Amino acid sequence: MAINFLSDQTIEGTLTVSSITEVGSDTDKFLMSDGGKITYVTGANLLAYIGAPTTDYYVTSTSFSISTGVLSLLRTGLGTLSQGIDGRYLQLTAASQVITGSIGLVGNLGVTGYLQAAQLRDTNGDSGTAGQVLSSTGTGTDWITGGVNGVVAGDGLTGGGTGGTVTVDVDYLGTGNIILEANAAVTPVGADTIIINDANDNNVKQALVSTLPFSTTPSDVGLPNLSNSGNTVSGSFTISSTLYVPYQISHVGDTGTRMQFSTGSWTVYTSSAARLQCNSTYTRVNGNFVATGNITAYFSDERLKTKTGNIENALDKINSLEGFIYVENDLAKSLGFDNNKQQVGLSAQSVKAVLPEAVTLAPVDYLEDELNNDGEHISKSGEDYLTVDYSKLVPLLIEAVKELTSEVADLKRKLK
Repeated sequence: MAINFLSDQTIEGTLTVSSITEVGSDTDKFLMSDGGKITYVTGANLLAYIGAPTTDYYVTSTSFSISTGVLSLLRTGLGTLSQGIDGRYLQLTAASQVITGSIGLVGNLGVTGYLQAAQLRDTNGDSGTAGQVLSSTGTGTDWITGGVNGVVAGDGLTGGGTGGTVTVDVDYLGTGNIILEANAAVTPVGADTIIINDANDNNVKQALVSTLPFSTTPSDVGLPNLSNSGNTVSGSFTISSTLYVPYQISHVGDTGTRMQFSTGSWTVYTSSAARLQCNSTYTRVNGNFVATGNITAYFSDERLKTKTGNIENALDKINSLEGFIYVENDLAKSLGFDNNKQQVGLSAQSVKAVLPEAVTLAPVDYLEDELNNDGEHISKSGEDYLTVDYSKLVPLLIEAVKELTSEVADLKRKLK
């Protein structure tokens, strides 16, 4: 039922209104009680009717930025509360703000000061448990168990702490076994100490000499002279097992006199020149080889030989050879020979023409540790400098003497 009042009326009790129609009324008005009567007021006049705000939760002004798309609501005592027009960004710009209740965000929360909250929840709404840390998953947040409560320095270390930037240093001058700083001068931890590698934990440490598993008497092994640049034995040195040398053993007063080791090779030097070299294919002596006893080599037992022919025309072959006196020339000097005395010999080329088995590549021209497919040495210069094995001329001389003897016998028969 509709009731029209032509003048002001007073109603005792309760009036329930389902709808009110006012001809010509503006939109966005409020229906309110004004001095005992119900009236419409616009939003602009609302503040004049209700008076000044008495709490911190009334909006006093609004603004909207077209360039940023942010709607800002200014609240008394609360600073500016900006709500992104797309509903995804909340920005608090006051230095100190308190919001009673909860803030639900679907996007980001930007705070220019600090954020103090009674409780934080992750993307799934979980508040976590005591000791957990809120961590980013890349697409949200989640509570994880862990975190570092403090850093404690262990054996051989100093420093540590429970907050901020924590520093841990190596205790190079500790009172027990210590890890050594590389190339650092270290004060010994006690008398008669030595630097060792502890195989149990693979650390470099200082240890008392008295605890080492071998004789430490200075007169036996010269311990006062031990250093990282070389070890000197000043007395006797007894080895009950194997002595491992990674590179060389040198003379104390002359480092040019030494024995040098490499894989598959051993070389003896004097005056920094290699004099004796041993490897898997040969033993080389650079210089004169002197022996006070016999030198026995190879074999001559006929049971180990299969005869393939005779030496023919031995006397003619001997007559084709020329023995001569010579001195080493400049080319020989350039190859390392240094004998200035007169010597006697044969031409290797002439010998090779009549008895090639007695001629071979000169050792001075060997390409070290290299052989051809026939097992012969390769010339390192490419010039194939030759030498004569004079011992192999003996069979040729014997056969030549036999031929000469036969000729003499024939002449003797003819003279009879």
